[in-house]
Amino acid sequence: MSFPRYWTAVAVTVGLAAAVAPALGHTELTTSSPPAGAVVRNLPGVITLTFAEPIARARSITVTRGAADHMVTFGRNPNNGAQVRVRTKNNREGRYDVAWRVVGQDGHTITGTVRFRVSR
Repeated sequence: MSFPRYWTAVAVTVGLAAAVAPALGHTELTTSSPPAGAVVRNLPGVITLTFAEPIARARSITVTRGAADHMVTFGRNPNNGAQVRVRTKNNREGRYDVAWRVVGQDGHTITGTVRFRVSR
């Protein structure tokens, strides 16, 4: 019994699609420091976002405190491969939101927010 050409073509197509699929995925945030949901005693001087793959550029990283959205970031948002760092100031208690917008190596923009709390 011979394997029909049709099924050979289907098997090759499925195999190629499976091999290419991981390359088509966009990067994603893997960790942050401080981590999402953490309660820390002091606002760190630098917040780090680490992505699954190197990113092309950090479009914006903003850190705000509380419902009044008091901005607590300053300076540029340099990226080093898969990491983006942002310097902070204004060490007060409260909820902090780190909103990020980066461009992956594939050219796609991805966004997200990490939330943590400073409590003494």
